Amino acid sequence: MKKVIIFGGAFNPIHKTHLEIARHASELLDADVWFDVSERPRWKSGYLGKKTRERLVKEAIRGEERFRLSEKIPSTGTVTYTIDTMLYLTDKYPNYKFYFLIGTDQVNLLDKWKDIDTLKELVQFIYIDRPGYELNKENYKKYKIKDIGLVGTEISSTKVRAGDFKLCPKVVYDIICRKGLYFKEILGGILSEHRFKHSLRVAKLAVQMAKANNVDVHKAYIAGIVHDCAKQLPKEETMELMRQHFPEHLNEAYAIYHQYLAPILAERYFGITDPEIFEAIQYHTTGKVGMSDLAKIIFCADKTEPGRDYDSTFLVDRCLENITTGFAFTMVEQIAFLEKINHEVLINDDTKVLYQEALKIKELYLLKLVVKTIDDHFGRDITIVDVSTSNPLVKYYVNCDALSERQVRALAETVADVVCEYQYPLHHIEGRNNPEWVLVDVIDVVVNIFKTEARGNYHLEKLMADADIYGLEEVMQMEY
Repeated sequence: MKKVIIFGGAFNPIHKTHLEIARHASELLDADVWFDVSERPRWKSGYLGKKTRERLVKEAIRGEERFRLSEKIPSTGTVTYTIDTMLYLTDKYPNYKFYFLIGTDQVNLLDKWKDIDTLKELVQFIYIDRPGYELNKENYKKYKIKDIGLVGTEISSTKVRAGDFKLCPKVVYDIICRKGLYFKEILGGILSEHRFKHSLRVAKLAVQMAKANNVDVHKAYIAGIVHDCAKQLPKEETMELMRQHFPEHLNEAYAIYHQYLAPILAERYFGITDPEIFEAIQYHTTGKVGMSDLAKIIFCADKTEPGRDYDSTFLVDRCLENITTGFAFTMVEQIAFLEKINHEVLINDDTKVLYQEALKIKELYLLKLVVKTIDDHFGRDITIVDVSTSNPLVKYYVNCDALSERQVRALAETVADVVCEYQYPLHHIEGRNNPEWVLVDVIDVVVNIFKTEARGNYHLEKLMADADIYGLEEVMQMEY
């Protein structure tokens, strides 16, 4: 007769002791072991979904010839009890002898199990002697439990969920760290509620930005959730770690230190070792020259998450559109904010370089925005003149013409509306009443809109013959 041990439990997550117990039980009884993963208990928190826990079990037992997941039984309602499972299995496999493996804690509760008197006739209960529990001898005798000499350890899934992932098989450990499983539970124990909720919002927004920019969403989630993990480290420990690992940054503001220490704490608490995630969290406050798209996402998500005390919708939309331009807009906004509140001390050398790069990206973005707007509204013969090397006040002139006086004015007003919508400073519109030429000054870009017959009278391109002149397609293909 084939013998099968049903090993039931939450397996939240499965760890090495589970496997050791299963191997010993299998050897002692010369039986297969079927792992029966329970549904999520309503009275406990911090549980992964059943499918995820089943996947972890499946990976953990891969290669074990006598181990498998217990098969699913047809649903009989909202709750499946052990009696339902065993009635189904014993009916399907009438020639099998079933054992049911439980711990001392469950032995003591057996009298409260549904239809226990029927269940004890279907299976032979065997048990694990768990430390910290005194065996209920009355239940032990009443339900004919068999002691096969299994003794558990103090290792528990609770310890694993607290961050000791190395208690799991390596394959499970790798999945937990790669997918960020249980990270919220760990983070909640080391951060204040306010900082914890901020981190959750950053992670959620980072995932949205990652999806929009074809960046690894799992890495975005993990980096977002742990980016502030060193934020509330005691000051003495913060200073000691900075002296050990980052003495070159000790001259910077204390408020920046947590970003440098984040990878150390991320590895300590969460088992993270991914260098791309480390870079993203290590420079989420100041930024760094040569940042990856993931690092830009975490920087931007941190500054624009909806819990901030300002409307960040515009910046978020730019990041969802393109993280390079979104980062530029966010960086410029961040520097303006720090200067406004007299926190320039938080601006390091890398930040200053990034700020200048961001300004150039914003200039090119503005140029493309203006050119596209004119083209979309049927402006004609668009030329772009680059005067950045000869004119200290203007970077680009955009020249175009329109067929009528009415279209000249309409194009000017449309350009003005669009640049204001994108939060560029509109300096002024000159010549609103001029039937032949209207000028829209947006500081870095000056737009000249002519009536077609009049354009040749001004010869602007000839006056700027020494400058570089581009067409519409050339500008739209320029890279940031």
